[in-house]
Amino acid sequence: MEFVVVYSPEMKESNLAVCRRLYGFEKALKELGIEYKEPEILEFDEELLYQIHSREMIDKSKKFFAFKATFKSAWCVYTAVKLLDEYDLAIVATAGTGHNAMRDRFRGYSFINDVNLAISIMKDSMPRIAVIDTDIHHGDGVFEYAAYNDNISIFCFCNREESHESKICRHVSKLEDEIDSVFEDAGSHDALIWYLGQDAFEELHEQSFDEKCLERIARKIRELGTKTRIKTLIILSGGVDSEVTERISKKIFSVLI
Repeated sequence: MEFVVVYSPEMKESNLAVCRRLYGFEKALKELGIEYKEPEILEFDEELLYQIHSREMIDKSKKFFAFKATFKSAWCVYTAVKLLDEYDLAIVATAGTGHNAMRDRFRGYSFINDVNLAISIMKDSMPRIAVIDTDIHHGDGVFEYAAYNDNISIFCFCNREESHESKICRHVSKLEDEIDSVFEDAGSHDALIWYLGQDAFEELHEQSFDEKCLERIARKIRELGTKTRIKTLIILSGGVDSEVTERISKKIFSVLI
């Protein structure tokens, strides 16, 4: 698989707590000798944000002390998705953006919804999109945005159990048992987004998955990509622990590169 990493070192300088994890991501890149592209290689039109959020909300975001990092994070996601025209896999670490942000309000350290931004960019050329969400928190904003779009399948492993047609939530404890069936379903789509929230990782939450499970998901992504050439975006998000982020990043890269 041809892959690209999109990252902005500026994000880690923000005083927002979740930005601290980026030190671990950056350390992993340096130790593994992996180069990255900065988001500025492509122009980002702020108008794209109004496809997923109200103008009122974006105006409020601009007054937030960490808006610079948040906006840069959204720019990273935009650039990563656009680079899927050239690559099979794009990996991006974010800060201030997340799956919780809804159209007109912030939630859970998510001030712009990066998953919804990715979907909004993908959907014209890649209409059938599968989202695998392994963050311990339910992605309210993604479910709101994709609620009436049957072309978007969501496989959410969080802290609740519910299902409605192409939108499925399972308790995170069931992730390991359902990986095979999830990827079998995902294989029929044009694009795949893995929203990897590190707060579901074993050391940060009592309801969690372990390193072997993480490695298994990464292998499934590699196998599916090799077999189908499905375009894949991995968003590394959630949590504040830089050491855990470093370990997760190294594990993913060891499988995918």
